[in-house]
Amino acid sequence: MTYFEDLTPYRYWPNSTETAVNIGWLGSGEPFPTGDVPAEVVPALLRLVAKGPVNLTRGFHKCEFCAEPPYPVLMHLGEQEIALGNGEVRVTGENGTVYAAPTLLPHYIQAHRYQPPEPFTNAVLAISPA
Repeated sequence: MTYFEDLTPYRYWPNSTETAVNIGWLGSGEPFPTGDVPAEVVPALLRLVAKGPVNLTRGFHKCEFCAEPPYPVLMHLGEQEIALGNGEVRVTGENGTVYAAPTLLPHYIQAHRYQPPEPFTNAVLAISPA
């Protein structure tokens, strides 16, 4: 996966005219913040992935932090199995900031204790469950 520092301008797709900031574009060898994240964040992100990611790729990215990465990375939302690593999700914050994150983000939080910036976490928590 391509590494981008959190809260830097989104540039994954070079021809994108979208104004967004990066969240969770982690890469092996690059440090990232770890810590507790509210339990509701992972299910909320999985709901976004299940609704349909944007900027889909032709394959799946493996997790660079797992010793034996599953392919694809799968997580469950209730009975639903969700494949991660083939696109991105968008979350809009209260102040209008659009956050662009890879669909591997729920896995990074749950398996590797990645702690996204608080404004992003607050934006995710503000999403009503559906």
